[in-house]
Amino acid sequence: MKKLISVIVAVLILATAVTVGFTVFATEGEGDATQPTEQTVYTPADVTGLAASDVKTDSLGLNWNESEYATKYLVYRSSEYNNGTFGDYKKVASVSGKSNTKFIDTNLKAGRVYKYKVYAYRVKNGVTTNSEPASIVVMTIPAAVEEFTEKASSDSTVTLKWSAAASVSDYLLYRSGQLADGSYSDYKFIKKITDESIRSYKDTKLSSGRFYKYQIIVRRTKAGISKKSDAVTLKVMTDLSAPKDFRNKKATTNSITLAWSKVTRASKYQLYRKPAEGGDYKKITTTSKRSYKDTSVSSGANYTYRLRALRKAGGKTYFSKYVSLSSSTAVSSVSGVKTKSYLRRALMTWNGVSSAAGYDVYMQSGDTYKKKATTTYPRYLSGKLKAGRVYSFAIKAYKNVGGEKVYGATKYVKVKISATAYGNKPSGTWVEVCTETQTLYMYVKNKLYLSTPVVTGNPGGLETTPGYHHVMSKSANTMLRGSSGGYSWNTFVNYWLGFTYDGQGIHDAPWRSAYGGDIYKGNGSHGCVNTPYDKMGKVFSKAFVGMPVIVY
Repeated sequence: MKKLISVIVAVLILATAVTVGFTVFATEGEGDATQPTEQTVYTPADVTGLAASDVKTDSLGLNWNESEYATKYLVYRSSEYNNGTFGDYKKVASVSGKSNTKFIDTNLKAGRVYKYKVYAYRVKNGVTTNSEPASIVVMTIPAAVEEFTEKASSDSTVTLKWSAAASVSDYLLYRSGQLADGSYSDYKFIKKITDESIRSYKDTKLSSGRFYKYQIIVRRTKAGISKKSDAVTLKVMTDLSAPKDFRNKKATTNSITLAWSKVTRASKYQLYRKPAEGGDYKKITTTSKRSYKDTSVSSGANYTYRLRALRKAGGKTYFSKYVSLSSSTAVSSVSGVKTKSYLRRALMTWNGVSSAAGYDVYMQSGDTYKKKATTTYPRYLSGKLKAGRVYSFAIKAYKNVGGEKVYGATKYVKVKISATAYGNKPSGTWVEVCTETQTLYMYVKNKLYLSTPVVTGNPGGLETTPGYHHVMSKSANTMLRGSSGGYSWNTFVNYWLGFTYDGQGIHDAPWRSAYGGDIYKGNGSHGCVNTPYDKMGKVFSKAFVGMPVIVY
């Protein structure tokens, strides 16, 4: 009975030996003492120093201090779901060996939070004991954006864009600018974007033609942990500013000098020209200067130029936008000016300028010249001036360019005004015909009654005879018959005023639809003065036989 009580006490003592080592003596068979068996049970010390190391986007390492009495370590993990919640702990590793205190967890997701528990275990003689777990929360490194590009730019802005990244709390943008020596400044934080749906940013107030480096970093914040992705870098250059103040500095009859302002950071400028006759632009120069004299041009011709700045850097050439300019060479000045004066008028003729669109005529008034007329023909007849006085005139040929007149050099002339024509001074009622300007004037009681364009005789033998004539015949509804220079005619006219013995006269011309200008050159009359019907009727009503007709 005493032996039985001893065994029960021994078992009770064994059941309580869980935290300290002790010795147990066991017997077999009642009343028979046996050799005692020693069995000591140890519980591993709690795991300490649990830390994460070498954390990457898809893996991380765990390490901890060696646990006394441990024979292995068990690692459990709880993973973050897409919705931000966490799953149950699951065993992910069994690490054997007391001194084997490291574990690398792989195939993880970037920017995710993982919770770990590490237990120290002891397995000895079929008895297993374990420590309390050590815990740690770790976040993997967020994945960097895969695409980071320049969306658009101007000379003062750059618009960046990037692809979406997983597990984003915010995007962080940094900028570095190129310095004068070619190096770059330190990166400075410029923008935090917390809305992950926004994947572009416009950076403003930049310098034109300057290189900038940008970095974008993905940051994730969760469970009190904040991690940043690797930086993705992009190098861009703002656009060069287009040249300003592009202008025609000087134009001569055979050259155009162009000028423009300096473009910051531009090394050269390219100039293109479109020919006057049309066609494509062709490059005419690449220069580091800010002006260019184009001598491959024609007098009075229009040209269109376009200009852009360029910069070469890193084996690439960068260009600004084009600016355009229409220009023309100067129109040649008028030449061969001839002056005459009849009946208080100044008459001027000159050689036509082939490239001119017209001519402006000015007359001196005091210290200035005032424009008196614009004519498309190389001739001018003034109004009535003071007889005996010398008047100064200025004549300038011009061409229309871009809605403005481009002038040739001014030609100055002086005319002394005569009160007579061919030694005679009419009075009362008379008619003047200027064959140079193809104009008829009629005066009644010494006042201008009417003026009208006419067509006079065709040059080359059929000219209207200049001189001081008189009306020799006056008739209405008559037939004109005659021949001259191989031509013959038999024509009805409503009004007739003959003024020469060889049959020249003033009459209406129903066959004509236009008068004045240069019609008389090649399609003139046979010496008569063809006059519009309505004007001729008025002339006829005031005319009389003997009335002076002065042709000049």
